[in-house]
Amino acid sequence: MPGRIDANVILRYLTNEPAEQAERSARLFGAVARGEREVLLEDVVLAEVVWTLASFYRMPRPISATRCCDFCRPMPFGQPTRMRFSWRWCSTRSVTST
Repeated sequence: MPGRIDANVILRYLTNEPAEQAERSARLFGAVARGEREVLLEDVVLAEVVWTLASFYRMPRPISATRCCDFCRPMPFGQPTRMRFSWRWCSTRSVTST
């Protein structure tokens, strides 16, 4: 059964902060890209990553959505069409966290 990926794991990888956690995330995503591990990435997690990059890290939303897209491209995550829709939606809409 695939493990679920939390937004924090992706954020550590994308921001390289803190370095130790970023390295663990890089090893995990390397294993996923090579087909050695299987993980589940839900759309809402991508939305949370985009929102966090935009709000906390002050990265413009279109850039944060593109970073997520670039990150996911080599990964065998779910349905690519649905994810592209999610990236487009997140990059152009105001997403809030409650």
